[in-house]
Amino acid sequence: MLERLLELSKKVESVEPTAHCQVDSYGCQIIVRFDKRPDVEIALLTPMAQSQIKKGQIDRDLYSDILFSVKRIANWSVA
Repeated sequence: MLERLLELSKKVESVEPTAHCQVDSYGCQIIVRFDKRPDVEIALLTPMAQSQIKKGQIDRDLYSDILFSVKRIANWSVA
């Protein structure tokens, strides 16, 4: 499980360079912080994503949604 969490966190950081991940293997969670938004910290994985990671593979659509959400959160601004 730790390997899958580390792999996902590396992918998140490569997709969004302003994101920094901290892996919590005990809680099966990835905490994400952003350079552009220092006031924001998110727990990345939903219970469904955590369950899938524990089982060994995350659904492709869920994986894509996670990466898209990170980009959206990192680049959100009030216009």
